[in-house]
Amino acid sequence: MEQAEPMLLPVDFNGEELEFEMRIQQGYVPRVEIIIAGIPVIFETDNEEQYRALVSPEQMCQSKALVPGLLQAVAEQLQVLFS
Repeated sequence: MEQAEPMLLPVDFNGEELEFEMRIQQGYVPRVEIIIAGIPVIFETDNEEQYRALVSPEQMCQSKALVPGLLQAVAEQLQVLFS
């Protein structure tokens, strides 16, 4: 799977502008890797072409920064960026 150079993804969350490192991964299903609190989180589209985070329970326990609201905000920003 080919990986692109990292870019920054701006995300508005709880009234704060955050930036996360993002890498686009080319393959059968386009994926985006976002680094949140040092943890790589993969986002991909579902059958309805909406972005979703692929996160394990272990990843969620690694950092208090990985909260569902933030993951949803990142997914929404990816939807805006790539639609």
